[in-house]
Amino acid sequence: MAEHSLATLPHWLLAAFFADGEAPPLADAARITENDRELTAGETALSGATRLGQYRIAAHDESSGQSALCGQMWFGDVAAVCGVRIRCDGGRISEVEIIRSPSRFPGSTGVEASELGAVRPPFGRIVPLERRLSRERLVAIAGGYYEAVNLERPELARLEPNGARIEAGTQITGNPAFRFDFYQGLDGQALPNFGEWTAREQFERGLWNADLVPEVRFPVVEPRYGLVFAFMTYCPWGKRAEVDVVGVGRVGPAGDPARRVALNAMEVFRIDHDRIEEMESVWSIEPGGYRNSWCRR
Repeated sequence: MAEHSLATLPHWLLAAFFADGEAPPLADAARITENDRELTAGETALSGATRLGQYRIAAHDESSGQSALCGQMWFGDVAAVCGVRIRCDGGRISEVEIIRSPSRFPGSTGVEASELGAVRPPFGRIVPLERRLSRERLVAIAGGYYEAVNLERPELARLEPNGARIEAGTQITGNPAFRFDFYQGLDGQALPNFGEWTAREQFERGLWNADLVPEVRFPVVEPRYGLVFAFMTYCPWGKRAEVDVVGVGRVGPAGDPARRVALNAMEVFRIDHDRIEEMESVWSIEPGGYRNSWCRR
């Protein structure tokens, strides 16, 4: 394994994870990846990144010795929403996993990451002690979301009716201003604005039934804030190239249906009242058939 130095990690990023910026040293065999590509000695993580924005969610999990952050990072005049996970063992940083999203959600109505202000308020609220769930229960609720996708059973996704799903800084649920440009009606029908639907309605009407989550892990859980950070491979249209959406008919991917992609993703769940209140997602776009190397370790 290649040796690294602290120069491979921006000081302002380390300061977001460690009090007063006093970061522990990197282990000689530390593993650092960016969009699942392993960095070698001399390479710089988040090359060109200059600072961390105010749009951020962070948590530390004492039981796993890991911390994670979902936040806006600036690369000069361009911003992107990034996910970072850091693991410490024996007083040294042993793992750094970075996921960098595109600077804008694909499509005509995606939001530029540079325009983001603050994350939605629920992510910063402490869960009252009487409602606080165990680490195991929080993981079970987050895991149920992916089971709902894989098994096509929407009742397994414990979603609040009006909770939002944010992807790469763009709200794709309950948002009339967002349109799913990447879907098309397979029977010539005009499609409704799926972006107006709530997260629950999108699930219950089968919008995600053709997708697949082949692997997922939950390295960082913070019961005090009801946060679960999930890292996974997400495959849009991973089961088949069409889906029957209730009340709409057959829907498929716009463009070439044979061009499959996968997402190397990090998702943050905010859970309270035994339900998923909010979700924030960060991902890099990978070729079809991709599987995450961290999940195989």
